[in-house]
Amino acid sequence: MSGSYFRKLGDECYDDRSTAILQAHYDDPRANPAPPPEKKYWWPVPRRDDPVNPAFRAFGQFGRIAWHWAEINRTILASLAALNPDRKHLVRLEDLRESRDSVKNLFAFLHLPCGDEQLEAFERRTM
Repeated sequence: MSGSYFRKLGDECYDDRSTAILQAHYDDPRANPAPPPEKKYWWPVPRRDDPVNPAFRAFGQFGRIAWHWAEINRTILASLAALNPDRKHLVRLEDLRESRDSVKNLFAFLHLPCGDEQLEAFERRTM
């Protein structure tokens, strides 16, 4: 998935220059002013105590994006682990596109009505 993230957001995240500017500010904010308020400067970097921190500094753009994707998923899964099983429902986007049962199960979990109109909204249309 980080490959699609790279293709989609590569121009606006984790480029070498912007990441170096943020990292310098994070390391020593007194000597390095905060980056400009543009999105490309403000992508997360590992915390100082994160074991990946030293390696992250040598990552290229794709590696930084892959780290970000993994970190997002780690955070989501950790948060989901704290929920009771009856309060969570995992579904992949491709399952929603390929299986009417997946759509029905999602709507049932959300306590929403699911008729033909909702099912058709998830269908993959080929041209």
